[in-house]
Amino acid sequence: MVDEKDVIELVAEPVDANPAALVPLMPSPASLVTYEAPADVVARATEQANVLMDIVESKHLYVDIQGKRYLVAEAWETIMAFNSVSPREVETVAVKGPDGQTFGWKATVALVDERTGVEVARASMIAGLDDFPSQGRTGTSAHRAAMSAAQTWAVSKAARIKFSYVAVLAGYEPTPANEMTIESAPAPAAAPIVAPPTTAPPRASRRETTGDICPKHGTPFYPPSEKQIAAGFSSPSHKVANSNEFCSKDDLADPFDEPNGEEEVEERPW
Repeated sequence: MVDEKDVIELVAEPVDANPAALVPLMPSPASLVTYEAPADVVARATEQANVLMDIVESKHLYVDIQGKRYLVAEAWETIMAFNSVSPREVETVAVKGPDGQTFGWKATVALVDERTGVEVARASMIAGLDDFPSQGRTGTSAHRAAMSAAQTWAVSKAARIKFSYVAVLAGYEPTPANEMTIESAPAPAAAPIVAPPTTAPPRASRRETTGDICPKHGTPFYPPSEKQIAAGFSSPSHKVANSNEFCSKDDLADPFDEPNGEEEVEERPW
């Protein structure tokens, strides 16, 4: 005859050696070993998969990566609920480097059958302070985000270990979405190589001066451009600084210029 004390110790020890953990429900000895016919397993899993698809699609509880769909944590928790399984935190500990500095947090989570108190799966995951949940955060906020992420990711991992077949029957990938987006996501495609924009070389006709200097502005005269010649202007000229006007050499030699000391420039249509 099995002593009740022995049964409690038999069940409690595998679930968690942490004294702070919740005490599991005490199952009867007969419930420790169960058997379900394969056909019944498939029928039950198929029913869960069909319901899961409706929920996941309506709530968009998946991430699409290169045409494949990966379930997020809430979808894995839905599968757990189908099977009366709940997560239990075993421990969450700091992960330190050789220098003794904490660079992340590791969470270990056990899945426990709510009907018997028996542990059915366990998994651990690490969230670094450089992972996206902690990015942009500092101090306690960064550590808190990493701890929370590690716990959530551990729950998804444990559910994947126990119930990945349900996800596959529903048409989804067996890997949790966070493992694809954080650890094993395909490298982003290389950005196309784009040649740097080229700057058109300055027109030689506008850079080679006539050798004459404007007496009013002290600026070299330039030969007329093709556009100026087409517009009927053949005199060397230069652009007046800080304006859209041009000073023509012929205009300076105009005998009708009034010597009033005022600078006169001619507007050009180019």
